[in-house]
Amino acid sequence: KSLELALAEVKPGARLGDIGAAIQEFAEPLGCSVVEMFVGLFVLFQCLRPYFPLPKRWFPASLRGGWVKEILLGCALFPVVSTLNNLNSNMMPIPSNTLPVSPWEQSLMSNDLVSILFYVAVVSLVAPIWEEMIFRGFLLPSITRYFRVDVAVLLSSLIFALAHFSMERLIPLTFLGMLMCVVYIRSRNILAPIILHSLWNAFAFVELIWKPGAIFTWLLDFVL
Repeated sequence: KSLELALAEVKPGARLGDIGAAIQEFAEPLGCSVVEMFVGLFVLFQCLRPYFPLPKRWFPASLRGGWVKEILLGCALFPVVSTLNNLNSNMMPIPSNTLPVSPWEQSLMSNDLVSILFYVAVVSLVAPIWEEMIFRGFLLPSITRYFRVDVAVLLSSLIFALAHFSMERLIPLTFLGMLMCVVYIRSRNILAPIILHSLWNAFAFVELIWKPGAIFTWLLDFVL
């Protein structure tokens, strides 16, 4: 059904946001975020299909090269992203306790081990593939056709941040997007930002629960 709604929006003059809204409106109330991702990937595939075979510069992937070093250098900047996240939250004009609960926190509060493990797998494995294919693999090279590389990096990173609909994380997400862009450009390998993104999501999840007594309290609540 999501696929049918998405394809119905693919027509002359339609915007990408219309396609995403059609999928989200149907799938989100059902909690089918994974469905949204796969349908979105299929729509992207269908839109690119007339241009197959794609030039080699689109979605380059290789196990060779020094891209592992780029990932490690990117990981070294995770504390900077975390600091910017705290700074951005402190700049918000509303108290932090009135901000909407993130999906990460909702997953933890559910005390359902299966749900938590499934959510960790989605955000650490599936979501990075989806987002990097869209924002670094497709959007970044598309923008470079009209702007300089540095401008393209900034614009695609800002769009990446805005796509998360979280003003309290706009600054860190923009910086994170720029980091992914730099890693992608330097490595010329889509696997590099995908893996770096996966590591960041895992880092953010660990950082969320790694507080004095938080893990013990969560385990105690789960057992009881």
